[in-house]
Amino acid sequence: MRLHLRLVLLTGLALLLCACVDLTVVGQFAKSSLEVGEGFKSVMAEGLTSCEETNKMRGPDVEDCAKLFGPGAQDPLNKVNETLFAYIASLGKLSGVSVTGFNSDAIAADLKTAGASSDIQTKATAASGLGTVIEKVLAGSYEQAKLSKIIGEQNASVGKVVSFLHDYAADKYLREFSNQKTVIANFCAAERDRHANEPLALLLFARACRDEEAAANRRMEAVRKYREALRAVESGHKKLAESRTKWSLPELAKMLGPEIQQLNDAAGKLKAAF
Repeated sequence: MRLHLRLVLLTGLALLLCACVDLTVVGQFAKSSLEVGEGFKSVMAEGLTSCEETNKMRGPDVEDCAKLFGPGAQDPLNKVNETLFAYIASLGKLSGVSVTGFNSDAIAADLKTAGASSDIQTKATAASGLGTVIEKVLAGSYEQAKLSKIIGEQNASVGKVVSFLHDYAADKYLREFSNQKTVIANFCAAERDRHANEPLALLLFARACRDEEAAANRRMEAVRKYREALRAVESGHKKLAESRTKWSLPELAKMLGPEIQQLNDAAGKLKAAF
């Protein structure tokens, strides 16, 4: 009888420890995700600057930078990005995570003004479902059953929000930085011809052009990594959802390892580029 009781207690303790350790792996996934989400804020901040600087080299065909990258255009993208990564961070019970109220109508209206399709608006407002569970997750206990249930319920919303950020938000900045690179290349080519008979000026100008083109390449690569990271978030969350009834430390570590690596890589690229 005593032996049986001892085995029961030990088994219960083992299961408790296992659940906590499993969530440590989820915490690593969440932490890496949060760093990527923070990095995209720098991308958005650079969008307006990039557009304004590029306009100086465009000549008469300038873009309306305020409309494309000003607060009205950035706010809904920032809100959706913030909500997605705050939700992922909450799964890892990370401290300091919070998100203000998500106004679906305002988000949709801002995106409509920016010319986004109704499908894009629908994907963006799917983040409202994530926003509603953040505080509940953070206020709850480290209970695997509750967490796994939430992950299962929110998996479809995560997919829609990732699609919005990947196909619309990130693509918008990738196109801007790509356009910036093209304009820089054209401007530099024209200036090289103009200074063809001034060797020193030509040398200094060529160096400046190489630096600007290299910076544009770094920005483009960072946004591509952000897009890959979004797919890693979607993939990792889907794996957690599909295996939520049978989480185990070895399986979780093996499953989420590639996604965590992708997220860390993206976070590093974003930090270096912006």
